[in-house]
Amino acid sequence: AHLLTGRVVRCKQQSSTMASTSKAPADGAQDGEAQEPHTVVMMQQLLESMGVDRYEPRVVNQMVDFMYRYITDVLLDAETYSEHAGKPAGQVDLADVMLAMQARSAFTFAAPPDLEEVAAMAEVVNDKELPKFPVDKTGLLLPPERDCLTAPNYAINPPADS
Repeated sequence: AHLLTGRVVRCKQQSSTMASTSKAPADGAQDGEAQEPHTVVMMQQLLESMGVDRYEPRVVNQMVDFMYRYITDVLLDAETYSEHAGKPAGQVDLADVMLAMQARSAFTFAAPPDLEEVAAMAEVVNDKELPKFPVDKTGLLLPPERDCLTAPNYAINPPADS
């Protein structure tokens, strides 16, 4: 068993507990009062510092869960890189963590396209003329039958196999 893996597993357990309950009693809580976990309070302060005033309470739990999952995955990757480099099991240094973060962000997070690319794509799409509406038809205009999803996709009485 690796030392780092043991620490990471505890983080996962905390995250699943935190996701299921929004408030947990603390040591300093008065009778009948419940105090939010420190991680939840820090996430709320982060949202407030970014100017987010209104959000559902579940958003904080989702963000905390994502944070724990991301940190867990990065530390496990860092441990793998460390072992591959020939270091003793459980010994991870900053370079391993940085490499794991770079590798994970390369395929986890997508950067938005450049503004010039978006403008070029918008110009191509907007150059096409919109179809003319038929003057003689009334009611809801639907695309051709082959493009519609209005056909039934079930059978009420399926044919019996003989």
